[in-house]
Amino acid sequence: MTHDALTPDQRRAIETLDRSLVVTAGPGAGKTRVLVERVLQILERGLATLDEIVAITFTNRAANEMKTKIRLAIAQRARGAPSRRWQEAKRQLETAAISTIHGFCARLLRAHPVEAQVDPEFVILDEFRSRVLLTRAVEEVLEECIEAGEEIIGRLVIGYSRRGLIRAIADLLAMVRALGLRVEEVLAMSERGRRTLEEYRAAVERLEALVARLEAFPKPTERMAEQIAAFSQAYRWYGPLLRAEPRIDDAPVLEECLRALREARVEKRGRLSEMAAELDACLEEIELTFYDVCAGDVIAALSQLLRRVDDRYAQLKREQVGLDYEDLQWKARELLRAHPEIAATYRREIAFLLVDEFQDTNALQKELLDLLRGPEDRPRLFIVGDAKQSIYNFRGAAVEVFLRARREIEARGGEHIELERNFRSTAGLVRFFNAFFARLMRAVEDAPVGYPLEELGWTPFVESVPHREGENAAPVEVLLEIGPHVRTAEEARRWEAERLAERIARMVREGEQLVGEDSGDGGERRRPVRYGDIALLFRAMTDVKVYERALRERGIPYYVLAGRGFYEREEIRDLLALLEFLENTTDELALVAALRSPLFGISDEALFWLRHAAEAQSEGWLDPHPLLTSLWNHERVLGISAEERPRLERAARVLAHLLRVRNRLPLVELLEEILALTHAEAVHATAFDGHQRVANIRKLVELARGFEASGPHVLGDFTAFVRQFAEMAEESEAQVTTEAADAVRLMTVHKAKGLEFPVVIIPDTGRPFRKEAPPLVFDRAVGLGMQVPDPRGRLHETWSRRRVLEVLRLREYFEHQRLLFVAMTRARDYLILSGAAERLGAGERKSASFLSGASWLEWIVRVLELPEADALSDVYEWNGVKVRITLGRGEGLGAATTPRPTLIARYPQLERGEPIPESLLPPLSESEREHVRSVLRRLEPSPPAVGEGVSPIAVTRLLALARCPLQFYFESVLELPAWDEYEEEAALSSGGARRIPPALGGRLVHRFCEEYDGSEPWESVLGRLIEEMIVGGSPEAATGTSWAERLRASREEAFAEVRPLIENYVRSDLYRTIEAILWGERPGCVQSEREILYRTAWGIVRGRLDKVIWTEEDTAWIVDFKTNRVSGDLGALVDEYALQMRIYALAVQRAWHPRAIRAELYFLAPNVRVPVPVDALEETAALLERLTEQVARARRREDFPARPDPARCRRCPCVRFCPERVLGEAAV
Repeated sequence: MTHDALTPDQRRAIETLDRSLVVTAGPGAGKTRVLVERVLQILERGLATLDEIVAITFTNRAANEMKTKIRLAIAQRARGAPSRRWQEAKRQLETAAISTIHGFCARLLRAHPVEAQVDPEFVILDEFRSRVLLTRAVEEVLEECIEAGEEIIGRLVIGYSRRGLIRAIADLLAMVRALGLRVEEVLAMSERGRRTLEEYRAAVERLEALVARLEAFPKPTERMAEQIAAFSQAYRWYGPLLRAEPRIDDAPVLEECLRALREARVEKRGRLSEMAAELDACLEEIELTFYDVCAGDVIAALSQLLRRVDDRYAQLKREQVGLDYEDLQWKARELLRAHPEIAATYRREIAFLLVDEFQDTNALQKELLDLLRGPEDRPRLFIVGDAKQSIYNFRGAAVEVFLRARREIEARGGEHIELERNFRSTAGLVRFFNAFFARLMRAVEDAPVGYPLEELGWTPFVESVPHREGENAAPVEVLLEIGPHVRTAEEARRWEAERLAERIARMVREGEQLVGEDSGDGGERRRPVRYGDIALLFRAMTDVKVYERALRERGIPYYVLAGRGFYEREEIRDLLALLEFLENTTDELALVAALRSPLFGISDEALFWLRHAAEAQSEGWLDPHPLLTSLWNHERVLGISAEERPRLERAARVLAHLLRVRNRLPLVELLEEILALTHAEAVHATAFDGHQRVANIRKLVELARGFEASGPHVLGDFTAFVRQFAEMAEESEAQVTTEAADAVRLMTVHKAKGLEFPVVIIPDTGRPFRKEAPPLVFDRAVGLGMQVPDPRGRLHETWSRRRVLEVLRLREYFEHQRLLFVAMTRARDYLILSGAAERLGAGERKSASFLSGASWLEWIVRVLELPEADALSDVYEWNGVKVRITLGRGEGLGAATTPRPTLIARYPQLERGEPIPESLLPPLSESEREHVRSVLRRLEPSPPAVGEGVSPIAVTRLLALARCPLQFYFESVLELPAWDEYEEEAALSSGGARRIPPALGGRLVHRFCEEYDGSEPWESVLGRLIEEMIVGGSPEAATGTSWAERLRASREEAFAEVRPLIENYVRSDLYRTIEAILWGERPGCVQSEREILYRTAWGIVRGRLDKVIWTEEDTAWIVDFKTNRVSGDLGALVDEYALQMRIYALAVQRAWHPRAIRAELYFLAPNVRVPVPVDALEETAALLERLTEQVARARRREDFPARPDPARCRRCPCVRFCPERVLGEAAV
C-alpha cells in the first residue's frame, strides 16, 4: 500500500498533528503503518526530532518491528532526497525511545536514580526470577506465622493446603501490584462489599417473616399442611439459634440448624413453589452472610500477611539489586508524583507521545501517561487500540481504561478516528466476522446491579469494511466430529485431532486453491495451499500433544511456537530427570527415568532385575539408594542379558563420574559434561525431528546459563526453578524452523496477536470454559472474596466470594468473546472452526443466552443456528456467507471398525523366520523406496564406541587433520601448543611488527564485523570493543608508568594494529552490500557469527559462519574473514581454506536448503576477496565421514602420519618440535 493508497481516515490519523488523537483500529486496519507514517510526518514537517518522540508498544517484538519499519522508511527517504534531517534521524534511531512501557520506565529511573531512590545499577528481574523470589517470600513469611502459632493462618493452611495457600497469596499479590493497588486499598474495597452484622440480622428477620407467611398459607392441601407443620416445628427448635451473633467457632451450630431446616423444606410444587424457592434463597443468604461476617478477621489476618510478604519480597529484591516489572511502573509513578519538576522537564523535552495496543494497558499505566502530560496537551498524545482485541485480562489489562481514555481525550479537545477498513481478510471473511460477532457481542441484560457493563469488559461491536476483492466460494469451514464415540474430552480431542490432520493433509495433497496472492496487475489470483500457510490457534495449549501426534502420524511438518511443550519434550525430561537424580540420589524415580532414556538406553527388563536384586539384599532397607547400589554391582545381578552388560557398565561409569563432579562444576559446565558423556545431541539428532531436539537441548543449556548468571546457586535451586518455571510458564520449543519454512504452526491465540496467516484453524473449540474457581478470588472492581476456614479447617462459601465470582464470570465471558474474535480475524483467506461433541443439542438452545454457553463450540452452533448433525448439508449458507460443513461420525479414522489382519496372518513366513518373497510384497513408489532405504540406514550397526567422551569437533580442527594429521595429533590429542601463544612468542623474539596477540586481533576484527551496522562512526564501535576486550596494560610499556597509562597504551596499540583491517572492510563493496540490506535498501537478510552443526555417523562437526548473506533469490552467500597478514600468492592458502568453505556450504545446504550457495574468503590484510567453488558437496560429505571416523578411532601417534610441506610447515605452530618438519629441500 503506497502513501497515495492511504484511506482518508488513515491520512487524517497521520497528518493531524495539532491535537491529541485516539485511534480505534480494527483487525487488519494497518495501524502499524499509520504509527510509522505519523512518526515520519512529524520528522518531515520538522515538528520534532526522534529524540523528542516517545513511542510505547506492548511487546519488545512490536518495538523492534516499529524500529525496523522506521529504519527502512528513513533509508528510503534518505536515498530519494538526501538531507541532513534524514541522516540525523538515522543516527538517532538506535537510541530513540521506542520501547515497552517497562523499558520506558527503566529509562526514566536510570536517569533519576537519586530522586527515585533506586540503585543506578539495578537489574530488571524477568517474570520467572521475580516469581521465584515472590514464592520464596511467601514461604518464609508463612513459615514464620505457623511457628508463631497464628491461629487464623493455621486454619488457612489446613483449609487451603500449604502449597495452595502459597500459590493463592503469590497470585493475589502479583495481580494487586500489577494493577497499581496497595494492600490497604484492596482491604478497603473488600470491606465495602462485605456483609455486615445488621445485614445478617435482616436476613434472619426475613426468614421469620417467611415462616409466618408459610404458617398463614390459605387453604393448604393435606400434603402441604404436613410440610408446613414440619418446617414450622423445625424452625421453632432451630430458629432461635440463628439469632446469635455470627462467630466462626459456632460454624457447627449453624450447619446443624441449616441441615435440619433444609431437611424439613417445603417442596417446590403447586401453589407453594414460589414460597419454597424464597425459603431456599433465604437459607442460602443466611449461610453466606454468616460466613461473610466471620470473614472480617480472616481478611484482616490475610491483609497483614500480604503486607509482610510484600516487605519480604522487597527485601529479597534489594539483596539482588533488582526491580521487577511492577516496580518499574510503581517507582516511575512515585517519581513523577513526588517530583513534579521532573515531569515538567519531560513535558518540555517530549513533543509527541505515541502508545500502541492501548486496549491492553491498565489504570497504573494510564496514570503514568497522565503524569507525563499534566493539565496541558503537551506532549501530544496519540493512542491506538481496539477494545474488541483486549485479551490480557489475566495480566491486569483493563479494557475499560481504553474506553475511558477515549472520552477524556475528546473532552480535552482531542479527536477520535476509527479505522474500520480491513486490508487483511477477504470480503467473505469480513462479512462473516461482522455477522457473527454482531450477534455474539451484544449487551447482556442480566448483568450485576450497580456495575456498568463497560466496567466489566463489555465492548460494543463495530463492523469492519472489506478492502480485498478476492473471494473464496466458501471462506469458512466448520469441521465437526459428532457421535457417541466422543463422550469424554479425551476421546473428543483424539478424534478431532485425527480428523483435522486428515483435512490438512488432504487440502495440501489435492492442492486446494485457497490462498490469494498479488497477481501483479493490482488484482489477486488463487494458488494451492501449503503447509506453511496454516496456523492452528489454541485457546489453551494443555492438550496440544494430542494434535502434534496426529500431525506427526500423517507426516505433516509442524512446529510449536508456544506452550508447555518444551518441558514435555522427551530430550528435556530426560536431562531434567538426570539433574534431579544428581541433586538427590535417593530419588529413584528420576534415576529410572534417566536410565531408561536414550541417554543410557537401559531396557525395562534390566531395570527389573536391578530392582529385584536391590530388594533381595538383606541390608536393602538401610540403603538410601538401593537401585544405584545394584547398578554399581550389576555384574553380580542375575537375569541380565549379555548385550545389556556394556550399557550398564557405561551407565555406572558415567554416573560415578557425574556424582564426583556435580558439586565442583558450575551448572552450565555440568550440563555440557552430561551432554558430552552421554552423546545426547548425537543420539537425539538421529530422530525424525533431530534438528528440533538438538535445538531444544541447546536452549536448556542457555536457560541454565541465564539462571547461573542471576547469582550464586546450587544444583537444587535450578531443578526447583525449572519445576516452577514449567508450572507457570508457556515456554516454546527452540525455534529451528524459519517463518518461511513449509510447516504448520501451532501456537496460542495470545501468541498470534498481531500476526496473520492465509489459513487459520481454531481447534479444540469444545474445550469448556472455567467452571471451578480457587477459594481466594479477586476482581479490580469488587475486591477480595474468599472461602473462610472454621476451627476444623473446613472451608465455607461467603457472600463476598459469590459476588466476586459473579463479576468475574461476566468479565471472563466478555474476554472469551474477544479472544475468539482475535483468533478468527487472524485469517487472511480461509478459516476452519473445529470441534467435537456427542451431539449438537439444537433443540436445547432455542431460548438460551450466550452467557450460559459452556464453550466456543456452543457459541458457534448457536450463532450459526446449526441444526442437528443429521440435518447438516455440505454447504450451509448463513447471512450471505457460504459455510462449508465437514462432518465426521467416527468413520475411517482412529480405531477402524474393520480390524486389519496382522502381519503374521498376512505373511506366515515371518513366524518361521523366513524372508518374504518380493512377489508377495506390495509395489513401492520411488519416494517409499527412499524412505525404506533411510530406515535401513538407521538400522545399520552403530559405529564402535571408541569415541565415547569426544566432544563435537571444530571445523578448524578438521582442517588441521586434513592438512597434516600429525599437526592434529599435537594440537588436539596432546593439546600442544596454543596457536596464539606460539605466534605471539615468535613475533616478540624476532622483533616482528605485531604488538597484540594475533588471536586477540582476530577476535577484535570479528566482533567489529559482527556488530557494526553503520548507525555510528566505525571508530566509536572499534574503540568500545577495545575497551571491553583489553583490560590489561602492555608489558613492554616504560617502567614507572601507572596502570592506567599502560592500559591506555595497550589500547592505542591495539587500535593502530587493527585499524588497517577495519578500514579495508568498511570501504569494501561487501560492506556496502551488507549495510544496504541492514537498512532495507536492498532485499535480503544478514546473519553474523551463526553457529552451525553437521552430524556424521561418527560425531558432530561444529563451526561458526562469520557472515551469511541471504539474497532475494534465496542464495546463501557465505563470507569468512581472514586476518592473517600474508603477502604474495594466496593460492596455497586458499586451497587449504577451501575445505573449510565446502564444509560450511554442506552444513548450510543440509540445514536450510537454499536454492544456491556461494562462498568467498576475505583476506583483510591484503584486502583481497577470493571466491571459493562449493559445488562438490557429496565428495565433501564423504570426506567428513572419513575424517570424523579417523578422529573417533585413532588414538596412537602412528595413527596420525605427517604430511610435510615446506610452505605449510613454515606456517605450522608445531614447527619448533615436529620431528617430521620440512623447511627447505630436506628434512631438518
